[in-house]
Amino acid sequence: MKTPAEGIEAEVHRLALTLLFDGERVSGAELGPIRISPYAYTVAAAFPVSPRALTFIGDRATGEVLSFKMDIAGLLRVRRTSEGTGLIRPQVPVGEWTFLITDQKELSFSVPRSVWFSSILSPISDSSFVTVEIEVPKGTDTAPFAASLARLGDAERAYANGDDPGVFSQCRGALEALPGYPDHIVDAIENARKRAAADKLVKEAGVFLHAGRHVSQEGRDAGDFPVDHRDAFLALNLTRLLTAYLARI
Repeated sequence: MKTPAEGIEAEVHRLALTLLFDGERVSGAELGPIRISPYAYTVAAAFPVSPRALTFIGDRATGEVLSFKMDIAGLLRVRRTSEGTGLIRPQVPVGEWTFLITDQKELSFSVPRSVWFSSILSPISDSSFVTVEIEVPKGTDTAPFAASLARLGDAERAYANGDDPGVFSQCRGALEALPGYPDHIVDAIENARKRAAADKLVKEAGVFLHAGRHVSQEGRDAGDFPVDHRDAFLALNLTRLLTAYLARI
């Protein structure tokens, strides 16, 4: 932060910051008064975020980065120390303080998902967080995995929108889009015993995902999809983990 030109003394009388995620206000902060000079220096702001807002962000976060916007508006107190500065109205005498209202600005920035978990959620939570990187091979094998990752992206959007059955449908699609589906997904594993166990694991995951795509025929869930947001959380992260592993073998 610095003054726009020499010959000006300025003070941020009030700076209002609004933090937005997915179009919704999740926090806000105010700064001031702050005396500034022609020499740039850093100003830090702390944003208190409620548990409800953290849940909102986590449920709607898709992809490997979280994209935020910050609205900035403020009131400046300024004076000229010499002639010839165009920022201040010419009728204001040199040395006299006056106020300027700044136009509202919007700043966009992103936070990697791993940083969000390790630096923001973990220090304030009773839980610990483990992030999973999905490594996609390059070259001729890219296209089959890209199809699976596209379905995984659709599952993340369904989760963010609260469409729990949709999460199961898209996660099942992500498995079906893997190269070698249904019987040769893990053929690259050399050890026969481990290959058989991995094949069984993938197929059991497919059974779990398939069950969430159909309405229940019995019990209290009859006529409804027998899944909730907790189930969708498991389905999404299970598919992420399997995809990450299968892309590495």
